[in-house]
Amino acid sequence: MNLLHAHLIVNHIPVLGIPFASLALGYALIMGKEEIRKGLLWLFVLLSIGAIAVYYTGDEGKESKRNWSRIEESRIETHEDAATFALGGTLLLGVIAAGCLALSAFPGSGKLQRRVVWILLFCGLFVSTILARTAFTGGAIRHGEE
Repeated sequence: MNLLHAHLIVNHIPVLGIPFASLALGYALIMGKEEIRKGLLWLFVLLSIGAIAVYYTGDEGKESKRNWSRIEESRIETHEDAATFALGGTLLLGVIAAGCLALSAFPGSGKLQRRVVWILLFCGLFVSTILARTAFTGGAIRHGEE
Protein backbone atom coordinates (compact mmCIF):
# COMPACT_ATOMS: atom_id res chain seq x y z
CA MET A 1 0.00 0.00 0.00
CA ASN A 2 1.35 3.42 -0.94
CA LEU A 3 0.44 6.88 0.32
CA LEU A 4 -2.16 7.37 -2.40
CA HIS A 5 -4.01 4.28 -1.14
CA ALA A 6 -3.74 5.59 2.42
CA HIS A 7 -5.16 8.93 1.27
CA LEU A 8 -8.13 7.22 -0.37
CA ILE A 9 -8.84 5.40 2.90
CA VAL A 10 -8.40 8.23 5.42
CA ASN A 11 -9.94 11.06 3.39
CA HIS A 12 -13.37 10.02 4.64
CA ILE A 13 -12.48 10.89 8.25
CA PRO A 14 -12.92 14.69 8.04
CA VAL A 15 -15.34 14.63 5.09
CA LEU A 16 -17.86 12.57 7.06
CA GLY A 17 -16.73 13.42 10.60
CA ILE A 18 -17.03 17.22 10.47
CA PRO A 19 -20.65 17.29 9.24
CA PHE A 20 -21.60 14.56 11.73
CA ALA A 21 -19.89 16.37 14.62
CA SER A 22 -21.48 19.68 13.59
CA LEU A 23 -25.00 18.25 13.49
CA ALA A 24 -24.46 16.40 16.76
CA LEU A 25 -23.12 19.62 18.32
CA GLY A 26 -26.27 21.44 17.20
CA TYR A 27 -28.34 18.74 18.88
CA ALA A 28 -26.29 18.94 22.08
CA LEU A 29 -26.63 22.72 22.20
CA ILE A 30 -30.37 22.72 21.59
CA MET A 31 -31.05 19.91 24.05
CA GLY A 32 -28.61 21.21 26.68
CA LYS A 33 -26.49 18.03 26.72
CA GLU A 34 -23.26 19.31 28.27
CA GLU A 35 -21.43 15.95 28.35
CA ILE A 36 -22.18 15.30 24.68
CA ARG A 37 -21.03 18.83 23.83
CA LYS A 38 -17.75 18.33 25.66
CA GLY A 39 -17.14 15.01 23.91
CA LEU A 40 -17.84 16.61 20.54
CA LEU A 41 -15.30 19.33 21.26
CA TRP A 42 -12.70 16.59 21.68
CA LEU A 43 -13.96 14.99 18.46
CA PHE A 44 -13.39 18.26 16.57
CA VAL A 45 -9.82 18.36 17.89
CA LEU A 46 -9.22 14.75 16.77
CA LEU A 47 -10.79 15.37 13.37
CA SER A 48 -8.51 18.34 12.80
CA ILE A 49 -5.50 16.14 13.57
CA GLY A 50 -6.90 13.52 11.17
CA ALA A 51 -7.21 16.18 8.47
CA ILE A 52 -3.46 16.74 8.68
CA ALA A 53 -2.91 13.06 7.87
CA VAL A 54 -5.36 13.28 4.97
CA TYR A 55 -3.65 16.34 3.55
CA TYR A 56 -0.13 14.97 3.71
CA THR A 57 -0.98 11.51 2.38
CA GLY A 58 -2.69 13.24 -0.55
CA ASP A 59 0.26 15.55 -1.08
CA GLU A 60 2.68 12.63 -1.24
CA GLY A 61 0.27 10.45 -3.20
CA LYS A 62 -0.22 13.00 -5.97
CA GLU A 63 3.25 12.27 -7.31
CA SER A 64 2.28 8.70 -8.17
CA LYS A 65 -0.94 9.94 -9.78
CA ARG A 66 0.94 12.41 -12.01
CA ASN A 67 2.55 9.49 -13.82
CA TRP A 68 -0.83 8.35 -15.15
CA SER A 69 -1.14 9.76 -18.65
CA ARG A 70 -4.95 9.89 -18.65
CA ILE A 71 -5.15 12.23 -15.65
CA GLU A 72 -5.38 15.95 -16.34
CA GLU A 73 -2.92 18.01 -14.31
CA SER A 74 -5.53 20.75 -13.81
CA ARG A 75 -7.79 18.36 -11.89
CA ILE A 76 -5.01 17.55 -9.46
CA GLU A 77 -4.23 21.24 -8.99
CA THR A 78 -7.90 22.12 -8.43
CA HIS A 79 -8.20 19.40 -5.80
CA GLU A 80 -4.94 20.45 -4.17
CA ASP A 81 -6.13 24.08 -3.91
CA ALA A 82 -9.45 22.98 -2.42
CA ALA A 83 -7.63 20.65 0.00
CA THR A 84 -5.42 23.47 1.26
CA PHE A 85 -8.48 25.60 2.00
CA ALA A 86 -10.25 22.63 3.63
CA LEU A 87 -7.23 21.87 5.81
CA GLY A 88 -7.12 25.48 7.00
CA GLY A 89 -10.82 25.41 7.87
CA THR A 90 -10.57 22.10 9.65
CA LEU A 91 -7.55 23.23 11.66
CA LEU A 92 -9.46 26.38 12.62
CA LEU A 93 -12.26 24.17 13.95
CA GLY A 94 -9.74 22.22 16.02
CA VAL A 95 -8.27 25.42 17.47
CA ILE A 96 -11.73 26.79 18.34
CA ALA A 97 -12.70 23.48 19.95
CA ALA A 98 -9.45 23.36 21.94
CA GLY A 99 -10.08 26.94 23.04
CA CYS A 100 -13.54 25.96 24.28
CA LEU A 101 -12.06 23.07 26.22
CA ALA A 102 -9.46 25.40 27.73
CA LEU A 103 -12.18 27.90 28.69
CA SER A 104 -13.93 25.23 30.71
CA ALA A 105 -11.00 25.31 33.16
CA PHE A 106 -11.87 28.86 34.18
CA PRO A 107 -14.77 29.40 36.57
CA GLY A 108 -17.41 31.81 35.34
CA SER A 109 -16.59 31.36 31.66
CA GLY A 110 -19.77 29.41 30.88
CA LYS A 111 -21.53 32.18 28.94
CA LEU A 112 -18.47 32.94 26.82
CA GLN A 113 -17.87 29.25 26.22
CA ARG A 114 -21.46 28.74 25.00
CA ARG A 115 -21.05 31.61 22.55
CA VAL A 116 -17.81 30.17 21.23
CA VAL A 117 -19.44 26.75 20.84
CA TRP A 118 -22.21 28.32 18.74
CA ILE A 119 -19.51 29.92 16.58
CA LEU A 120 -17.88 26.51 16.29
CA LEU A 121 -21.19 25.03 15.15
CA PHE A 122 -21.66 27.53 12.34
CA CYS A 123 -17.99 27.27 11.31
CA GLY A 124 -18.36 23.49 11.28
CA LEU A 125 -21.34 23.69 8.94
CA PHE A 126 -19.43 26.05 6.64
CA VAL A 127 -16.31 23.85 6.65
CA SER A 128 -18.56 20.88 5.81
CA THR A 129 -19.39 22.57 2.50
CA ILE A 130 -15.70 23.20 1.83
CA LEU A 131 -14.95 19.54 2.52
CA ALA A 132 -17.76 18.45 0.19
CA ARG A 133 -16.27 20.55 -2.61
CA THR A 134 -12.83 19.14 -1.91
CA ALA A 135 -14.19 15.59 -2.05
CA PHE A 136 -15.96 16.39 -5.33
CA THR A 137 -12.78 17.73 -6.92
CA GLY A 138 -10.91 14.67 -5.67
CA GLY A 139 -13.48 12.40 -7.27
CA ALA A 140 -13.01 14.24 -10.53
CA ILE A 141 -9.38 13.16 -10.59
CA ARG A 142 -10.33 9.51 -10.52
CA HIS A 143 -13.49 9.78 -12.57
CA GLY A 144 -13.10 11.63 -15.83
CA GLU A 145 -16.81 11.86 -16.54
CA GLU A 146 -18.33 15.20 -15.53
